[in-house]
Amino acid sequence: MKKQSLLLVLFIIISCIALAQEGATNSSVGMTPNSTDSPTQNLSANGTDQQIEPNITLYELSNETSNETNDASPTEPVVEQVPSIVSFSLTNFTPREFEAGDVDMELTIKNTGTVPLQGLVPVIVGRGFFIYDVIPIAQLLPGESKVSEVLGHMSEKGTTILTIKINDQLFYQKVRVTGDVTEINQTLLDQIEQDRIKNKQTITEQLDELKDKTDELERTLELKANDYLLEGITTKDLLQYLQDTKYQLVADNVNLANVSVVLAQNEYDDLMHQLETAPKKSFWSKVNDNILIISTIGGALITIFTLYEIFQKKQDDIKKKLNEKKGEKEPEKKDPKKK
Repeated sequence: MKKQSLLLVLFIIISCIALAQEGATNSSVGMTPNSTDSPTQNLSANGTDQQIEPNITLYELSNETSNETNDASPTEPVVEQVPSIVSFSLTNFTPREFEAGDVDMELTIKNTGTVPLQGLVPVIVGRGFFIYDVIPIAQLLPGESKVSEVLGHMSEKGTTILTIKINDQLFYQKVRVTGDVTEINQTLLDQIEQDRIKNKQTITEQLDELKDKTDELERTLELKANDYLLEGITTKDLLQYLQDTKYQLVADNVNLANVSVVLAQNEYDDLMHQLETAPKKSFWSKVNDNILIISTIGGALITIFTLYEIFQKKQDDIKKKLNEKKGEKEPEKKDPKKK
């Protein structure tokens, strides 16, 4: 009777844990805000502003929106996903009229999509134009505008159309060049090359340091996974930035390597902040995380007790049948006081 009661209590405990797990799962339903697209400004070939629709076909990462609802639960809120759209526009270009020689061009870029943009590097090509250096934009949030600079030399006078390539998108800008034609500043070129070599070495050192920190971070995450709520804290993006930095260094693209290492450092700092502020798991959270193991152990114990009861019953039945065949009775206990 005691064994049957123990089995019943164990079964009730496992059922309660399973119900608690199911309730926690059903209550974790989130909502995602909606978003709308709006026309954006771009620059035409003649340098005037015009209203255009963003070309999201070329840069669209995912245009699927989930509007499905559960028919079995009509009261469950509808979860609508915002489509991930990568789109940007060139909203301003200065100067549009300048003298021949060295020139510092400023390009204002606006993120017209729904996801952050990273590593925007403008490249300008045109008749008589030579690029010295480029200051890229490391990160651009949705709706945000930032300025990128292109330092170069213009050796041709007159009106010309510059082709501006920013990542995979092309823009065109008409400029007017006046003044006397001058030669390329070789001193400036030499200084830029020296800075490039120095920056490459600095980025390589930063990359090695971040790799060591990332390895330590992964070990820390593994150690704290059982006691802290670390959902969403992953080094996937950080590892990708480190890989991009290494690739750009090998390709001798120092500007892009610098962008990638900056993104990697920012991602590492963000992960460390999330880890430091991660709350501890409650007792029931730990139970929910190990519900499968607990259920398996409980099921195994129930099976063992059940098999034990079956074997014990069979043994009693066999013993009883043997006693019946032999006509034997169980011997009576003798009272030691009686002689």
